[in-house]
Amino acid sequence: MAVKESYKIPASLDESYLNMEINLKNKEGIGFKPLPVRVILVWLIFILSLFYLEFGEGSVIAAAGSFVQIIFGIAWFLFAVVMTRTDGARQMRLEIIPHFMNYLPKASRNVITRSKSSPGAFHGIVGIDNVDEKSGVVTYTDGTYGYWYAVVGSASVLLFPEDRDAILLRVDDFYKKMQTDCEIIFITVKEPQKVVRQQAHLAAQYAANTVKDPDIDKLYKEQFNVLTNFVGKEFKSLHQYMILKCDTREALSISNNIILGEYENSNLVFKECTPLYKDDIQSVLKTVYSEGSDD
Repeated sequence: MAVKESYKIPASLDESYLNMEINLKNKEGIGFKPLPVRVILVWLIFILSLFYLEFGEGSVIAAAGSFVQIIFGIAWFLFAVVMTRTDGARQMRLEIIPHFMNYLPKASRNVITRSKSSPGAFHGIVGIDNVDEKSGVVTYTDGTYGYWYAVVGSASVLLFPEDRDAILLRVDDFYKKMQTDCEIIFITVKEPQKVVRQQAHLAAQYAANTVKDPDIDKLYKEQFNVLTNFVGKEFKSLHQYMILKCDTREALSISNNIILGEYENSNLVFKECTPLYKDDIQSVLKTVYSEGSDD
């Protein structure tokens, strides 16, 4: 497989003909950038509506005079530009209005999480029914199952071309092995640095110390306190988590073995891949939904 300099994200399988883009440029390259069919249709509706409001029989704007027609035409055009502008997901701002209307009531913008309150609203946001304490299997409200991992990838802008090619080829082969009824979701959060290993190393160093001295004990306690309350709370960095979500338990087991096998046999896809269990998952969810606070 030849490695390309750039990659294009393919269109989603659930997209309709309305999402198909039409090139509006001539052979000389003059014109507009490619636009989805639905955006062009909305523009046609805006234009036809403008003609009706400006010149239609019985229209208030048409009867108001030419000056009002000019001002209204400019305002209508600017409104159309704003409403048909698309974001990174190719969604028009016009399409966001119905969702925005749902958030206007105050009750729709607040989720009560007190112990005496109904957990239904928060349960709907998280979408998790249960996390098995022993196996770490997550059961979702939609009937699917998943595993969570803390991962560290291999991608870097400082890689040599041969390293880049090897990583891209390995990642491509990895995704080809995955089950078709599974999906991989990545979550990136900014949270305090993990100091568990440093704490364990310091504890082992203290246990192996044969010299018992109050000053040495004080030094170890100070180092442990710095790790726990300063480095482990104040120093924040980016952490990435991966969710493997499958339709069935069988597909989840097969895909989990593929991930663990990839991690054990190569470090091109994952430098680190640590399975998470109930307490770890709750800690990640706390960071996501409460922004790392201790409330």
